[in-house]
Amino acid sequence: MDFIKGIFNVLADPRLYFFLMVLSLVLMVWKREVFTSKAVGYGVLLFLTLFFALGGYAFGMYLMR
Repeated sequence: MDFIKGIFNVLADPRLYFFLMVLSLVLMVWKREVFTSKAVGYGVLLFLTLFFALGGYAFGMYLMR
């Protein structure tokens, strides 16, 4: 569990986060045809649906102890 927390702490560094967000923006503008395809849209919809559905069960509540 500490390994996963360490990964998120590294990614939460403001300089690294800003760099990754600018890089992702450039990638999305450069490859916009890929991101606007139906497959990507349905994949994002499925991911968000599962994310919110599983998040409602609050599995992580026991990991914080």
